Amino acid sequence: MEQSNKKLIDTYLIYAGRRNNNSIHVYYIINDISENDKHTLAKTLEKFVVKKRLFKRGSIGAIYQVKLTDDRESVNYSPIQSPVDYWNTKSDTLEWQTLESAAKIAEQVDKKGKENALINTLQPIKKAYKFANNNERAAILAEVIKIITS
Repeated sequence: MEQSNKKLIDTYLIYAGRRNNNSIHVYYIINDISENDKHTLAKTLEKFVVKKRLFKRGSIGAIYQVKLTDDRESVNYSPIQSPVDYWNTKSDTLEWQTLESAAKIAEQVDKKGKENALINTLQPIKKAYKFANNNERAAILAEVIKIITS
């Protein structure tokens, strides 16, 4: 096992929220909790990006104690652990909240766009159905069912 040869380092991760339509989660690495002061900006810290949220508890700005490999490839953590602290730099926290909100809005727009595309595709069928008699409606529905189930 290659991972067993990697050195684990006690460190902290600050949750900075989701990005890119929720496909990635951003954390920042701090080595010492005493770095959590109003003079440290997250932009000066190293980013740690993963495809899923690591911790179930806590919000943006939550700080978690973890063991990170020295090559920053993997992290040992408990998904149910509580935060040990919260990031004090308000400008960073507000920026992260804004970026996460933008990711959520982009996801909703993308979802609605797909729904609208489906609605637009079905419009001609909807018009034909509206003007059809009962036998024709049954035939239209049967054809639609046949198409979506085949």
